[in-house]
Amino acid sequence: MAEFDLLPLLAPSSQPSLGPLIIDSLSACEEEAGEIISAVKAGAISWTDVKEIGELIGEGGTVEPQVLQSLKLARPGNVSLFKAVGVGSQDVAIAEVVVELAETLGIGARVPF
Repeated sequence: MAEFDLLPLLAPSSQPSLGPLIIDSLSACEEEAGEIISAVKAGAISWTDVKEIGELIGEGGTVEPQVLQSLKLARPGNVSLFKAVGVGSQDVAIAEVVVELAETLGIGARVPF
């Protein structure tokens, strides 16, 4: 299932362009993340371009300093994307960590709803 078209963000002239592409589970996304599957089939990205959230967040929800630095470097003009295909409780837990990380880095925007 695809929820949006990823390819426009991958175009070389795209502004903003795609920064870090973070997923919850590689094996699940290879089966269920239609927008990433389409981008891989189109040759725009490969599965090695995506990072599992578990690779970025250590035990106890800590984020290594080098990970913070890489996310800061990827920030100018880029859009970070997190794709989750897991269960709802996992999505909520991951969203909490991502929001806290964004606040720590001073990035992102609050969207009223």
